[in-house]
Amino acid sequence: MKILRGGSTGICFSLAFALYTCCLATTARSQAAPPLQIQSPAPAQVVFEAPSDFNRRVFVVDKDGFRSMRFGNLSGEDQSRIRLGHPEQLPMPYLRSAAVGLAVPLRLERLLMIGLGGGAFPSFVQARLPEVYVDAVEIDPVVARIAKKYFSLKEAEKLRVHVVDAVEFVKQRNTLYDYIFLDAYDADELPMSLTTHRFFRDIRANLAPGGVVVVNIAISSDYKTRKLIGKLSGYYDHCLQMRSTPSLNDVLLLSDAPIPESHELIARVEKFGATGIAMRQHIDAAKDCT
Repeated sequence: MKILRGGSTGICFSLAFALYTCCLATTARSQAAPPLQIQSPAPAQVVFEAPSDFNRRVFVVDKDGFRSMRFGNLSGEDQSRIRLGHPEQLPMPYLRSAAVGLAVPLRLERLLMIGLGGGAFPSFVQARLPEVYVDAVEIDPVVARIAKKYFSLKEAEKLRVHVVDAVEFVKQRNTLYDYIFLDAYDADELPMSLTTHRFFRDIRANLAPGGVVVVNIAISSDYKTRKLIGKLSGYYDHCLQMRSTPSLNDVLLLSDAPIPESHELIARVEKFGATGIAMRQHIDAAKDCT
């Protein structure tokens, strides 16, 4: 401690100041808040699990107010997710990108979804656009049962679940759809049978004039992603690509009709109350992929 020069008065002052600061430090220590207790994240709760011929094993997991479906093993990626108590919401970013596609057709009467998962997207359409007829195709009967029992998916006159191979469904179907959503994944990537030229031609044949095909691409390989985008875009005159962060899914909008500009898409999406900051970001970041 540095002692000020200046006789006894300076020394007394220095000592007094030292005692004062010492008391302050002691008081501060006595009044200090207890150390923060860092809580570890709540563990995931397994609500249900069942063996599957198509996905090895299917898990239903609750965590932090959300319910997820996982394939293969408990530590796998979420294949589907809903907010508990609000199954009509879209918590997964790529589904919000897919919802942008609902604003592309001028007429939206029939929707085909290939790959059901927990049914979050059909539930969203059922809540926001109750006049739209929805056919949801799912090859795995275990997934279809779980979607209805644990993810609040409700079949109705305008929402039908078809437990069948999508390849056969689009080959034999005579209905034209204004919106077709391809979102059928096993634990890793799109099944090979859903990436053939024959299947893509059949999808094209099921699309109504002015309709849109939406494809979720969740492939870890950039090379495979680019190859699939190139393959798909060859069937349509217009292609819009959206990257959904943080999941890094690529969502394609494909149509023979011109896809509206971003401001027009936002205006159309707002009509069915599905817009928001996140969805606007998806639209603004979209790029042409033809």
